[in-house]
Amino acid sequence: MNDNLLICGGVPRGASTFLYTEISNYKNVFNSRIKETYLFERGDSFIDLKLKTLSRKKIILDFTPEYIFNISSLKKIYDRKLNCFFVLREYQEYKYSLNKYLSINKIKNDYLLNMNVADYTDSTRYAADNFLSFKFEDVVDSTDSVIRKIQEEFGIDFGIKVAKKTKTNSSEEREYRVLNLVNNNFPNLWKQLNSTLLGLA
Repeated sequence: MNDNLLICGGVPRGASTFLYTEISNYKNVFNSRIKETYLFERGDSFIDLKLKTLSRKKIILDFTPEYIFNISSLKKIYDRKLNCFFVLREYQEYKYSLNKYLSINKIKNDYLLNMNVADYTDSTRYAADNFLSFKFEDVVDSTDSVIRKIQEEFGIDFGIKVAKKTKTNSSEEREYRVLNLVNNNFPNLWKQLNSTLLGLA
């Protein structure tokens, strides 16, 4: 088991960017620029090789919200007994925020746009039944309590807070224009690059 790897699996528009930035502020956490690695969408051989190469000196973060909608990824995480939690959000709030964000940032993602309430409910139920989970409101309103609970649940120590960076990733703003252009046109290449860079960038 990789005790130093911490995975957050979603949901998209569920404050994962905010929480990733907050946790990155702590001394014992490796401050990678790669938030969404898609590592567990890769093949088992690649995943196991990557896990072996991760440094044990710092806690490494993989905050890939779309894992929650990929049962294969969830099983790969679960079978390896990795430290993983989810942030869950009510469907209507999630859908409203997602549609706004994808439109403003000109992101193509037909899978997320076309997801219905039944598919969403099935995915979030599996995550809630098998992993530690938090409500979106708890992450936003009681961030320190959520961070303490994560450390207690997995027996990890983020250390002291050494920075004060905050990132909300608001639906109101257009962000990551160049990155979205690459992701829209070369999604598989983008995911492979990010998973390779986990623990390095």
